[in-house]
Amino acid sequence: MTDRLTQGALGCGYRILRSLLLFYLLIRDSVGRLCCRRKKRTFHRPAKIIISEIGHIGDMVFSTPVFRIIKDNFPHSQLYALVNPAAQPLLEGNPYVDKIVTYDHFRLSRNKTSIVKKVFRTIKEYGDLKAFLRHEGFDFGLDLRHYYPTTIHLMVSGGVHFVAGFGNRGHAYLLDQHLNLCPDLHEVEQKVNALAQLGLKVPPKERIKLEIYPEEKAEDKIRNLLSSSGIDTDRTVCVIHPGCGQRARLWTNKGWARVVDFLVNRSIQVIFAGGKNEKSLMQDLKNILGPKNHCLDLSGALSLKELTALIKLADFFMGLESAPSHMAAAVGTPVISLYSGTTKTNQWKPWGDHVFVITKGLSCVPCYNPLGCRVMSCLKNIAAEDVINVIENSILPKLKKSQPNG
Repeated sequence: MTDRLTQGALGCGYRILRSLLLFYLLIRDSVGRLCCRRKKRTFHRPAKIIISEIGHIGDMVFSTPVFRIIKDNFPHSQLYALVNPAAQPLLEGNPYVDKIVTYDHFRLSRNKTSIVKKVFRTIKEYGDLKAFLRHEGFDFGLDLRHYYPTTIHLMVSGGVHFVAGFGNRGHAYLLDQHLNLCPDLHEVEQKVNALAQLGLKVPPKERIKLEIYPEEKAEDKIRNLLSSSGIDTDRTVCVIHPGCGQRARLWTNKGWARVVDFLVNRSIQVIFAGGKNEKSLMQDLKNILGPKNHCLDLSGALSLKELTALIKLADFFMGLESAPSHMAAAVGTPVISLYSGTTKTNQWKPWGDHVFVITKGLSCVPCYNPLGCRVMSCLKNIAAEDVINVIENSILPKLKKSQPNG
């Protein structure tokens, strides 16, 4: 009962804070439109471009098609990326990005420190980045976020000649071109559509691909690690990432255990992956499984590049509504992803050809509350058999490796 009351209070508090934030942004933009009349500019064949996506890792994965498209339109331009430091490794090695710059905004920071320190760090980085932008002299800046916070004000104060963005979360009055949101589009299409609104030539939907370039060094390390751990990559390998940054998106460990039992009985090798902060969750899962399931636990042991290499090497991947599912889709590994009803699935599901999303279409879905509700039937009503059916009917028949005996 106490847990339900706490969850209800947190949900109510979230809705109040969100409403206050939106009201503040509305007032700020109204005042801005009255007091600041920035002369609208145009751009043509920009020599130096900066693309901003300071969101989390999954947001960065969704943005990767943008860099190739911009380079195809402006092949002689220098292309910079302004990103969250947590997502930086995913852009390293991208042939279309000339330089990566990071901005650790307190609202999105994964840094394990106090909120006060995060705010002071954001203020300092804002000043440093403003000076950097002015020194570099960018012709064109594009902010891809349509959630708070954005970097529109930073780009304008940093002297970027032409700034485009959605502006629905503040500073729209500063934009040289206000981009329109299309609610029915997937996030990947939304970002590509932003380029189309700017007059750039974009590929058709079926040719839009996520692009991550796993590091060869990381791939070699993973192969050696698996070999020394008794994993035979000539046999079927499944990577499971049962953790997630938001508790409302977690499935049940009993459900995962039932799926793992099925995989082990089919002689499929299972590898667990996750962050250091998910050790307790992983231990609980292993306690349920018991000693009979000899799964390799690599949670907390891999860098983001190494996790990417592991997922690429796997025959299929299973996870939740989190970055690793998007990473799997980006490297072409078949992915089964379990989604809660806190977001619009068709907008946020992994983007790719071998994607299988499992969700429950309840009347309250989507609720758009990251804290979820006290029951979370949208996720907990997913049965282990729902996942097993997808494995049996959509994954195993298409594996290139010889089929294990049941």
